[in-house]
Amino acid sequence: MDAAHRELVVVDITCHMSSDPAAKVVVPSPIVVPLSPAAFHRWATQFLEAARVLPPTPDFSPVPLLLLSRAIELELKARHLITKNQNAVKKEFGHDLVKSYNALPREQQILRTEEMDVLTKCSKSYNVPNKYFDFWSPAAALRGFSMFPNQAELLRITEKLVAFGSSMPDLSV
Repeated sequence: MDAAHRELVVVDITCHMSSDPAAKVVVPSPIVVPLSPAAFHRWATQFLEAARVLPPTPDFSPVPLLLLSRAIELELKARHLITKNQNAVKKEFGHDLVKSYNALPREQQILRTEEMDVLTKCSKSYNVPNKYFDFWSPAAALRGFSMFPNQAELLRITEKLVAFGSSMPDLSV
């Protein structure tokens, strides 16, 4: 994969003042910031680690589910970034975990059917327009949060995906 697929161009706007206070010349100069698949994998690992250290709460909390979902999203996007640029990955998959997983090469699709059911449940709650893990929902509370995935199962799936990513040469940090 060429370097163009692994970088983000950020435009730095610089204003040059002339002696005329009303005249400004704006000259954009690009700054290239590499966004490698390995960085996305590393961030997925950090979100997973953050979810692991959260103390259990007596009441429901969406925070661990959000951290695990974000870890999965970043892990899947890390794999897509091996062959696509960030904008293409963002545009094609957004926050849809199932769509992103299903687009992986067959040899990277390591989840069993029951694990895919958990991922599907997670994706429906994590993805737009619901974003249930980001915003409190009275409807979700009235349903006893039954539409959410089981946290322990989601943790195991996240660990499985991130561990597999750790074994891929393109994602090594």
